[in-house]
This record gives sequence, C-alpha cells and structure tokens, in this order.
Amino acid sequence: MERLEDTLRVAYRESFHQALQDGSAKPFLFPYSMLGTMILPALWLTIPHVSRPWIYQTRWAVLAFVVMFNVHVMRVCSSTNFGLAYSGGLFAAWGIMQTLGMLVWKRPQFEAARVVKVVKGIKGIKKAMSEAEAETEIETETETEADADVGAESVNGGQILHKGATNGHNGSTGQQGLRLRNGVANGSLEKVARPESMSEEVEYRWQKFPAEAPFLDRLGWVLDLMTSLRGAGWSYSINSIPRPTIPPIIHDNAKVDISSISLRTTSGFTHAATERGFLFGHLSTCLLLSIFLDFMVSQMKRTDPYFLLGPDHTYDVPPFIANQSPQQLRFCRLSWVLVVIVAAIVNLFTIYNVCHYYTCKMIFPSRAFLWSYPSAFGGFCEVLDRGLAGWWGSWWHQTFRLQFLAPSTYLLERGYLRKGSVVANLFGLFVTFLQSGLLHAAGSLSTIPRTKPLNQLWFFLLQALGIVVQQYLAAGLRRWGPGLPRLVKYGGNIAFSIGWLYFTAPMFVDDVAASGLWLYEPVPVSVLRLLGLGRVLGDGNATEAWWRWDKEYWLKIYEPKHWWEAGIAF
Repeated sequence: MERLEDTLRVAYRESFHQALQDGSAKPFLFPYSMLGTMILPALWLTIPHVSRPWIYQTRWAVLAFVVMFNVHVMRVCSSTNFGLAYSGGLFAAWGIMQTLGMLVWKRPQFEAARVVKVVKGIKGIKKAMSEAEAETEIETETETEADADVGAESVNGGQILHKGATNGHNGSTGQQGLRLRNGVANGSLEKVARPESMSEEVEYRWQKFPAEAPFLDRLGWVLDLMTSLRGAGWSYSINSIPRPTIPPIIHDNAKVDISSISLRTTSGFTHAATERGFLFGHLSTCLLLSIFLDFMVSQMKRTDPYFLLGPDHTYDVPPFIANQSPQQLRFCRLSWVLVVIVAAIVNLFTIYNVCHYYTCKMIFPSRAFLWSYPSAFGGFCEVLDRGLAGWWGSWWHQTFRLQFLAPSTYLLERGYLRKGSVVANLFGLFVTFLQSGLLHAAGSLSTIPRTKPLNQLWFFLLQALGIVVQQYLAAGLRRWGPGLPRLVKYGGNIAFSIGWLYFTAPMFVDDVAASGLWLYEPVPVSVLRLLGLGRVLGDGNATEAWWRWDKEYWLKIYEPKHWWEAGIAF
C-alpha cells in the first residue's frame, strides 16, 4: 500500500511541473532568482560613492527594482525540493530587507568595517614582502620602494595588508592602505596571513571599505558583509554574540581589542576556544543531529497525517493519537515541531560554520577566526530570567536580528525616536516582529500547496503582544507586592512563555504542515537505515533505501522561454 507521504510528494510535484509547462510558475534559478537578493545590491555596493552623492542617490532605483523583482520571485517561483520551496520565498523576502538595511537604514561604505588578521610588526611584513618579491622577480628598486612604504606606515601603527591580510580577494589596498608599487603580485601577499605563517604573532585590525582597490577586492568586501550571519566579525555585529569592543567611530586600520571578546556572552552564545574543539564539536554535533532529525521527521510523517496535510483535511489517525484529548494532542504536536526546528537550525549552523571557517582558512586566512562562529542559540536561562522576551530576544537563533532592528536603530540615531521611551520600545518591538512575520509568510507563499501565509504574520505579531503583556504583568507584580523568590520568578516566566506559545503557535505550525515542508528529507544519508534499522523509523520493511535524496534534490539545467532565465534550476 502506497504511503500518504509518497502520494502527496508525487501529486505536489506533478502540479508544479504542470505549472511550469503552462508558464504560471518558474523554478528557483541561478542567477535569475538571485538578481534582486544578491547580484544587483552587491554590484551597486562595490561602486565607491562616499564622495559621489549623485551615485549614492541611485540607491532608490536599486531598492525599487529589488522590491518589485523579489515580490515576483515569491509569487511565481517554487521547487519540487520541498525544503527549498519554503526557503526560496524566505530568501527573496530577506533580500528586500537586507537591501533596505544596506542601502537605506545603514551606510556601509561610510561606516562599516570588518576585522582582519595581520602579521604583527614590520618584521613579519618585510618577510612576507620579500617572499612575494622572490616569487614575482621584482626589481631591486621596487623592493626598496615598498620597504620604505612599510617603514613609513609602521611609524603610524601600520596599515592593513590586503589580500592575505584582509580576505584574500586580489590583494587590494584600502582608501588609505599600503600601496605596493610596480606590480607586486597580489596573490603572493597572502603569505602575510597564510595559516602556515601563524607561528608568527598576529594582530587584528579594522578594515573599512577599500574604495581605491580593484573591483574584485571591493566585491569581496561587500559579499563578506552580505553573507556574514548576524554581522559576526563586523562593526555591525549584533551584541548577543561574541564580538570585540566596537568604538563609536572606527578609523581604517585601527587596532581591534580582541581581549574584550568573551567565550560566553550575557545572552549565552558561545564559541570554541581551540580549532580542535571547534572541529570535534561541530562534526559530532552534525552526526548526532543528522541521526536525530532522520528519526524525528520519519516519525512525524509515518505516525501523524497532520504533519503532511495540516489541519484543514480529514484523515484517519492511529489509535494512540485518536485517544488523546485535543489539548494533549496540540501540546505534543507543538513540542515535536519545536524540537525538530531547533535541531534543524543547529545542524544548519553547524554545517555552515565548518564549511565557512575552513574555506576562509584555505583561501582568505585573514578572516578565519573562531570567535566569529558562535553557537546557533543562546542560553535557555534567558527564558527563565525574562520570559517571552528572553525566548525571542536572547535564546532564539538571532539570524535576522541585524536587519530586523535596523529601522528602529535608524530612527533612534537620527532623533526621530527617543531612546528608552515607551514609543521607541513599542515601535522597535512590533517592527521587528512584523518583519519576521513577513519573512516567514513569504516562505509559505512560495510553497507548492495552497497555504495561509497571513497566519505566520499574525503569529509573529502576537509574540510582540505577548512580550508587552508579560512585561506589564511583571511590572504590576513588582509594584503591588514584595520581591518574589527567584524560583517563583523562573516558574512564572517559563509558564507564561509556554502558555502563550501554546495558544498562538498553531497558526505557524499548522501553516508549515500544510506547506509540505515535512515532506523534505532532512539528511541525504540515513544512518539508521544504513545499519538495517529502518523499522525503527516506521518503514514498512527493513530494506528501504538509505540514500534519501532523489533527483528532485539536485541541480538541473533549465531550458527557459527567455534568454535571461537561462541557468541552473534548484
């Protein structure tokens, strides 16, 4: 007998293929679907405009295009990979928010700076330069001229050595950076911060936008900024994660106070102290979570049709589900989904951290430092201390926090809102959750089945309301009675958080179930099936394939109707 998940998977994919044929839908394409989110904003940000006001004003045209184009992507693009179908719409909405942040709420070329690692002292710089000269056969007078520059800059504290000393992109200089004359090969300067030269003492510097550098250097700086999760390693870093002290005004090539970075922040985010601990911790976490997710998602699909169809369908359920009260069933479903979502996010961060760190270490060593890869979640004690505000503001993963806070930060910095006022606090709170709701609603919109995206928006707005309600209740208790014991406070905070989520989370969880997201196979290799334990996962037989990803999970060449849609389909 064919399983429900297999029937739905085939039906959804057939409907999408039919929509492709009649032209009412498109797959997510590279580069087409990324034009508004990554390509156009990145190219615009590489154009120096600090001293060119007329170029800076063109940001409004770029923003208008990104908004219109990405809304189009949300409406017409999807995928037969059910995980990508949801994340594709989310990615398009994120592109709008990030473009707003980079072009309107913030001014990266004027104020942003990233941390780079350089060899400390003139000796290390000269050594790297002499190696570069030997490899490129630079003439004696070039060496003398370059050494003179190094000595002059060293008197003033040194300058950032680009390429190896920044991010490995073509060895550029900053607007005030060190200039190597007469064709010193940019690639050879990577020895300044190459991993094998880390036996020499290093120091950390701030690097602002390299306006006078070649195009690829500027592009590398911009892409680094746009892809740095939570602003890690940048002056824009959120304060929840490990970061150095960020001065109010940053000068190019100023020293970074690395000693101010703690292993654990007040919000509970941590980072590895050693590379060995980083690698072992991440690989073991990834292995265990892959097995855990394989088990949990398989059980969801095999035992409860709700996770495949959502609440708006009638279906037969197993006796152990039918015998539960509606309240018990809701609590069990919400708890199951919460555990799976947390595990999936941690696993994604784990994979990202390992891939990103070792890519940087091999290609851009000056950007490879462990403290810029913090844990996915903060400390759960924040929920005990602050309730729902701690749940969303400190414990949760904070991936999008930088852009969510950008509008209120912009208004505060320019005096439109008064810091600490009730209006400012409420505005910041509701605008943050409004953006979060729109982001997740876009993910729902881009899935193949018919969903109710507004439910996700309402869910997040209700979280803001819940925070306000809890804070007013807590203020009332403090005003009318003596201080409560700490355990009572902890119990009240966790009880309110769980209670509020119990009544509001079904709007989010129901819509995710209806979107077909749980049809996605979370891991390509099922370790339990590989070991012959398929029955543990609810398989009808013990020989079900351990390789879980079919052809719909892989990249395909797309045959477009228009040349600009040519590319690779996800």
